[in-house]
Amino acid sequence: MGVTVKVEGLSQLGAAMRSLSQDMATKVLKSAATAGANKIRDEARRIATSKGLIRTGDMVKAIGVKRDRRGSRPGLEYRAIGVWSLRGRAKAKVAKGAKWRGGPAGEDATPDYYWKFAELGTVKQRPQPYLRPALAAAHDAAVDAIKKRLKARLDKAGRE
Repeated sequence: MGVTVKVEGLSQLGAAMRSLSQDMATKVLKSAATAGANKIRDEARRIATSKGLIRTGDMVKAIGVKRDRRGSRPGLEYRAIGVWSLRGRAKAKVAKGAKWRGGPAGEDATPDYYWKFAELGTVKQRPQPYLRPALAAAHDAAVDAIKKRLKARLDKAGRE
């Protein structure tokens, strides 16, 4: 699935980013990338909920955003949207003995193991994608969120 975005005003954006310190420019980019990724994450959670993929709600809670450190570097920020292992209270439920059906090698499966079966399907289960449609559905909202966050952070950085 390819997504094409036409961006106007990149020369002005580049000039504004070059006028900032390296540290501030990185903060502005991180903030903008996260704002856009959060829109897609929220849409994926909404789609997963609407498709009835909730037994305990933990899989929907596990849909999140992470910074891709391998691809990110000064002047370039990547975010990955996916199903990650649980943290905090949800992880504590597992420690207290909450169980999911099935799992690798007889272990109890957690949402970060199970998500691919819902997204891609199995021999006995039809696919119920929620991550891929979220990108298509929230694409424009994500681009708008990035624009707004860039403008707000650049305005704030210019005042400092």
